[in-house]
Amino acid sequence: MNHAPPIHGMDLRGESALHIVNISSSFGSLTLNADPANPHRSMFGAAYSPSKTALRAITLAFPLDLESDTHQG
Repeated sequence: MNHAPPIHGMDLRGESALHIVNISSSFGSLTLNADPANPHRSMFGAAYSPSKTALRAITLAFPLDLESDTHQG
């Protein structure tokens, strides 16, 4: 069952050449900010960084959800 919602009224199921492009900075990187040697670690905050992590997660979740449609025939 597909749970991906239509985006701006477009149903993306069945499309063959879709791309999601996010432009972001490394300030939301969990890997980089976990490193005490990261000179920008002090910029990691309670709002911006989690929102960037959530954006990356949803960017992965939508294609994975849509992928299940292609395997169902």
